[in-house]
Amino acid sequence: MEKKVDYMDFLQKLSEKGQKLALEVKEKGKETREFFSKMSLNGKKIIEEKIKESNELREQELKKLDKIAEEFEEICGKKETEEKEIEKLKEFIKKTEEIKNKTKEIRENLENFRSHPPSYDEFQNLVAQFNEMYTRLEELGKEENVSIPWQIKFCAEMNPDDKGASVSLGGRITDDKGRNLFGTDCYVCSYEIQDGIVGAEDKRFHSVDSEKIDLCEKCFGTRKKIILSLKKLDPKNSVSKTMIQNLKDHDQYFFDRFSEEKNIDVFMKEKINDAKELTSSIEKTFEIFKERPFFGVRKETGGEEDIVSAMDPFAWTTYGEIYQRVVGFAGGISDILPQGSFIGICSKNNFEWLIADFACAINNYAVVCLHDTWPLDEIEFIINNSSLVGVVITDNLVDSFIKCSFNCPTLHYLFVIGKLPEIKDTNNLELFSFHELEKKEIDKEIDKEIDKEIDKEIKKKEDQIFSLIYTSGTTGEPKGIIVTRSNWLKSNSRIINIAPYSVVAYSPLAHGMQRGIIWQAFYNGGKVGFSEEDDLIENSGILKPSLFVGWPNFWTALYNDYQKRLSDAYENMEEELKEIEEMEKMEEMEKPKENLEEMEKPKENLEEMEKPKENLEEMEKPKENLENSNESKIKKKILREFKQKLGGKLTWVASGGSMISPEVLDFMKDCFECPALNVYGITEVPGISTNGIISKECKLKLEDVPEMGYSNNDKPNPRGEIVVQTETMSPGYFNNEEKTKQCFKNGWFYTGDIGEIDSDGKLHIIDRKANLIELYVSGRSVWISSGSIESLYYETGAFSRLCLFGDRMESFIIAIFIPSDQFIQSFKQKFNLDSSNHDLVKNPEFLKSFFELFDQIALKHSLKDYEVPKGIIIEIDEPWNLESGLVTPNGKVRRNRIFAKYQTRFEAECLAVNERESKLK
Repeated sequence: MEKKVDYMDFLQKLSEKGQKLALEVKEKGKETREFFSKMSLNGKKIIEEKIKESNELREQELKKLDKIAEEFEEICGKKETEEKEIEKLKEFIKKTEEIKNKTKEIRENLENFRSHPPSYDEFQNLVAQFNEMYTRLEELGKEENVSIPWQIKFCAEMNPDDKGASVSLGGRITDDKGRNLFGTDCYVCSYEIQDGIVGAEDKRFHSVDSEKIDLCEKCFGTRKKIILSLKKLDPKNSVSKTMIQNLKDHDQYFFDRFSEEKNIDVFMKEKINDAKELTSSIEKTFEIFKERPFFGVRKETGGEEDIVSAMDPFAWTTYGEIYQRVVGFAGGISDILPQGSFIGICSKNNFEWLIADFACAINNYAVVCLHDTWPLDEIEFIINNSSLVGVVITDNLVDSFIKCSFNCPTLHYLFVIGKLPEIKDTNNLELFSFHELEKKEIDKEIDKEIDKEIDKEIKKKEDQIFSLIYTSGTTGEPKGIIVTRSNWLKSNSRIINIAPYSVVAYSPLAHGMQRGIIWQAFYNGGKVGFSEEDDLIENSGILKPSLFVGWPNFWTALYNDYQKRLSDAYENMEEELKEIEEMEKMEEMEKPKENLEEMEKPKENLEEMEKPKENLEEMEKPKENLENSNESKIKKKILREFKQKLGGKLTWVASGGSMISPEVLDFMKDCFECPALNVYGITEVPGISTNGIISKECKLKLEDVPEMGYSNNDKPNPRGEIVVQTETMSPGYFNNEEKTKQCFKNGWFYTGDIGEIDSDGKLHIIDRKANLIELYVSGRSVWISSGSIESLYYETGAFSRLCLFGDRMESFIIAIFIPSDQFIQSFKQKFNLDSSNHDLVKNPEFLKSFFELFDQIALKHSLKDYEVPKGIIIEIDEPWNLESGLVTPNGKVRRNRIFAKYQTRFEAECLAVNERESKLK
């Protein structure tokens, strides 16, 4: 980094003449900036008045146009003569032309004022004077061999961000040439629909059929009335050619199709999506949304809520406030760690986790995600595998990480969130207060303005590592999935057309999915409310998120709660129906009384009303489907209850990570009345498919797995291992060449999942290769090798056949097995039993003996808790052999067929385990 030149040192090095000129330049710069500020403020006020005046005039004119459209609608409704209809259309066309000319004139006057506001000439003179003095000082500095410091250079730049967009008079967003990047004229009335930040929420309607044709909301509505009137005139659309020709002569785009867009989307595409590297995209996003709320946490009220807390129980921090903390922490750690260092983050979800994440991205540090619930041996492995230099941790974890440091020679620094503890022996670890580092650096932001070489270096490193996300390996050793800077930017900076954009963060940020959700919210200017998982329903009801992404086990649990609630409601049908009746009465009372005059008019068809009802007998018949109707009402009520559990404002919901059942997906759609997405993806390759539809960015093929009986030639659908390739897939596993070679081959990633592609081209996950079981434990996916654990159990001689199975939504495994004859006879002798083998499965002691055996093996071989079966299914009556199709010719069990045979019992056993576990809590 170039050494900073102190301003006072600079003055002392100059001659007396140079010192005098330097002070004059500085004063002239100050005078010029102050004049510019006043001119901008005054100009902005005048422009706001002119915009208001022009808007009022436009509103008046467009009301006249709208009235003509209404009159045309009335004529068409009465089906009057074509001459009258054409006459009214011509009037409409004439008024449109008048409006176009008027608004064009108003716009031109506004443009002239913007480009040449009051006092502009005086400002230009000051700039010229400053530039002339600055040039003289520069020449003098060369003569006296003195470099001009940044303090002087800064005076010369009225707009430091001269390469990007800046906000000028009237809130318009312009480039360095003063061109309006986002202004779009309405094709009909010439009005500027989009006006930068000022019009960020304005609607515009863009032609799908013709490029660069946009309509404002008012003109789109008027045009729509004309088209609907024509359709009403003749539903078959065989309207007179003369009428259509009249419209086309006036406007060849009249019958285009239009899609609604918001200015913020265009703004985002221009400002963020064109960012070529991560650092500038982060800085731009923070600048754009600096006034918006970003992070929110539940207020601590001590049990008492004031009026403000009652209105919004969450305390919000803006993008601008967070950015100040990001810049501070980034500056603080840059004095301690060199660029390219690996930094761990181990903490519960909080502001500091994400502040550190953004700061590391700006400084080009690679973040290594650590779950605060992981055992120390796994954390030690990750620290050593990634050569971690420092870790951001909460104060309650300091002792644990000091213990780790004795086995982790690369670890030197702990950045502690909270109070620094007083510890005598830190094993030479240096401890820093996270919050003190935030405050430490102020002038680092200025360094970035003047140190161009740093920015150039960062931009060259977009293929460097952004983060390592660790998941458990097949043998228990975690694998560090590499995420590059460019891939992270491409994956998370996509624009999602949702306003307002709000999410709840409740699962661990150390998991790639939750972290990605927050970054997507960031790039969309959204807000993020933090919640503990135990308080998720309550906090979601308060935050009312617009998007909600949950793990499959969350949605399944919610679905099970719904089914139980529905069942209870059916049992208490009479009481539920009374509640529904009361609710309907309340809703009716709350409805506004509209059209009072219409209600008070005498009824014209009084005679018709007094006629006897012909179908009275039919009406009095009992409803055959009354019971179904009542059940439907109750179901609707319960669905509404569950909709409100997540705030009632969702625009879409998604299940991420792995597949969920169709029943749960249907429940999500019905309950939240919005699109429900079942997203299949893995950390190595996110977003492979949605609701079975393969992503257009993803190349996918199935590879035969003959040992499991899967082939592309299978009927009715091809089946095999899912092999994928995307632009944003991980390049491999960090410091693990063996696993990288095993899973990443010739640019393709071998998922280990077995898929089937149906006749509609949809992907279905049906199995897992290599007998690996995926579970969801402590907020992350873990993989266990069922084969290696099964071999331990076979060694006992207690099993003739055995298979372990698990579910991605659960944290435990289930054992399905046939006991060996030896074990059965031994058990009978021990308990002096003479019962048949079939009766043994009902004997509690027989079942207990297997759980005790599993615990003994777990203790002997140091198995993890989730590697020990929590449920069992015993097969006594039917053998697994070649004849039954459950064993291959070489004697291996066919796991997919065994699971299919016992799937119903497996699901029932999972429910039973969950019930037992919940009672123990």
